[in-house]
Amino acid sequence: QRVRLVDDIIRSSLALVQDPFGNYVVQHVLDRFPESSQSQTLVRTLFGSVTHLCVQKFSSNVVEKCLHVANKDNRQALINEIMLSDVLPQLLNDRFANFVIQTCLDVADPAQRMELVKHIMPHLAEYSPYTKRLQKKIMQL
Repeated sequence: QRVRLVDDIIRSSLALVQDPFGNYVVQHVLDRFPESSQSQTLVRTLFGSVTHLCVQKFSSNVVEKCLHVANKDNRQALINEIMLSDVLPQLLNDRFANFVIQTCLDVADPAQRMELVKHIMPHLAEYSPYTKRLQKKIMQL
């Protein structure tokens, strides 16, 4: 029964993560079964939409949760999608995406973290309260 229920959640995950209440359902699955193949499948359903989801209040929380529970390959893919995006400068200055990027810095393996910092640094000259937080975070690494 649980497997069928989680499969239904996976099928609706893109809609659920953007919903004020549905995002909690997805986060609960990720919290309750972080090691499961279903959780990893759920993480992969976000591929291709990550930058869009980062700038939304509810789905940005789910993206952060995914970064924490994703296996190494899925985590690297999520971070790469953000890091290599044409909209990275906008994400750095977004009130929700900024927290996602800080989480990326926290969970990335050392090599990917340094690559992410290289992509971020050219855009930190544009002052905003959000880039200030990122500068502080990078200085703490």
